[in-house]
Amino acid sequence: MNEQTTPLEEWLSEYDKESTKRVSESRMKAFLEWLGKSDIEIVEDFKKSKDHLEWSKQYGKVLLQYFDYMVNEKKVQRNTAKSVIGTIRAFFVSQTISLKIKKGTMKGNGIALNEHEFTLEELQMMYRVGNLEERTFLSVGLGLGWSSEDFLGLTWETVNPYIDSNLQAPIGFWAIREKEECPCRAHLSHIMIEDLKSLKQTLGEKAKGRIFNMTNTAINKKLNALTKKANIQVRGRVRFHLFRKLLISALANSGTSELHIKLMCGKTVDPSMLTYLKNQTETLREEYGKAEKFITLTGITNHDLPRIEKVEKELNELKAVLKKILFSKPTKEEKDQILKILEGEA
Repeated sequence: MNEQTTPLEEWLSEYDKESTKRVSESRMKAFLEWLGKSDIEIVEDFKKSKDHLEWSKQYGKVLLQYFDYMVNEKKVQRNTAKSVIGTIRAFFVSQTISLKIKKGTMKGNGIALNEHEFTLEELQMMYRVGNLEERTFLSVGLGLGWSSEDFLGLTWETVNPYIDSNLQAPIGFWAIREKEECPCRAHLSHIMIEDLKSLKQTLGEKAKGRIFNMTNTAINKKLNALTKKANIQVRGRVRFHLFRKLLISALANSGTSELHIKLMCGKTVDPSMLTYLKNQTETLREEYGKAEKFITLTGITNHDLPRIEKVEKELNELKAVLKKILFSKPTKEEKDQILKILEGEA
């Protein structure tokens, strides 16, 4: 370690992505504040220890105490607390030694209780009352189904090639989930694309770097503020993680296989299956399109677009003919064309 570099800084330098560094630093600093020690003191304590194995066990017990503190006093969900402990353990592996924690002492929640269950109508109400930035927050958050850390790490540079293209929605792209380092075949629906385009146009030259500049704490506050803005009576905790659950449920309800759901949401997939799944991108795209009816914030899905475009074309043709009628008597051919348009045959 460089004399001018702290253990915390050296550990963070091992990560390439800024979003990972940001989350890891925040979690580690919160732990150090609770512990009442600095990262330098921990490393010095380790170096002075005569029995590294015993030291590892003792600090393993400290992490269990911190886990209990997060769950019982801070009211953090157990699964989230486990993720935080995993981050802190990564620091110890990098700068000292792997900590010994008895298996089964940190159990996950299974099914989270006391959470609000959004109806599609409630989400659509929130979308209607939101401003452009809030609508984009909702459509992208729900449409990707990512964790808050991954969502906040999304950049304009990542989405620009897709929202500026002429590809038909939903548009699929590959991403890596920071939390579990899992490959993810994400999709952008037409609603997400239109919202991102509009926000990009509004921001102009400021549309660089992260799309949503907020903290992990602010993201849940924003979602709760939107429920109040839409006069929704919540029936439990409102968390950003609910979007992930909603997308997974939508995919399951539309008949998507568990294996494909895992790939589309960035959950751990058997490495031996990845080669097969990477050749299924068109199938994944079709499955995502089928699920959209369960999460559409406007009532319109990608499936509806061709029909809407056809109707718009017919209306424009009708307007052109009617304008011509205003200035001249219609010919027989023009009368026939009007009838065809009115009967939906044009």
